[in-house]
Amino acid sequence: MSYQQLLAKARETAASGPASESGDRRLASKGVSSKGRSRFVDEDLSGLMTRPSSDNFGVIGDVDFMTKMFNKVYASNENVAKLMDAGGFSSKEAKTLLGKGKDDSGEVEGSEEDLNFLDQLNQSESSGNSKSERTNKDGKKFGGAGNFGEERLDDARKALGISFTMDEFKNSPKLQKRVSLWHIKDIDKAINNLGEKGKRYDKNGLRAVAHLGGIGGMNQYVKSRGRYDKKDELGTYLSDYYAKFSSVKGNPNV
Repeated sequence: MSYQQLLAKARETAASGPASESGDRRLASKGVSSKGRSRFVDEDLSGLMTRPSSDNFGVIGDVDFMTKMFNKVYASNENVAKLMDAGGFSSKEAKTLLGKGKDDSGEVEGSEEDLNFLDQLNQSESSGNSKSERTNKDGKKFGGAGNFGEERLDDARKALGISFTMDEFKNSPKLQKRVSLWHIKDIDKAINNLGEKGKRYDKNGLRAVAHLGGIGGMNQYVKSRGRYDKKDELGTYLSDYYAKFSSVKGNPNV
């Protein structure tokens, strides 16, 4: 029910009885007795102020302050709900990603499984150095403990609704953790979308493949049964990362 509808309903209720009775109801709803109240409560004050009639309220109400605020809050809640639904997150996870959910120590939350994987990934990428930075021959820069590229950081900026530079990212372990948790949740969603094909593989192995070759590369790796096996500029193949992070050793030619 919209703010306009709520207000219209309240006015209908107020108009259904004598003015004195409606005044009593309003005061009673606030826990105040009508005895001793000002005699001016129900007097006609039309000479001092006017209000829109219920007939033209729909026109005026569209631009009044309360309607604007109501619509703004409602739209905000709708966006949060859509984000949680689209991402498959619990309300607690969604609040964390939106910057509103933190534990008592001020750290961004994450499951033990996710945090263990991120720790192993960061050790492999940069020996855990949050200020790590490298530039490929094509000029693309990668930074942070997980060696994130600008393209993936752009995805994170859009998904999380935040703005930051590569330097700010490198200098903030907490921001890196927040982005990394979103990163693997986004990968997990892509893994789930693979259905039965994805279930044949170790999840952490596929997470590592997606981190190295992108979600598109991970999809091709699975659908080709490992035949799509690109390498990065440092010579690391997708199958290398799958084997390194998976409980299944080697290239699973399933």
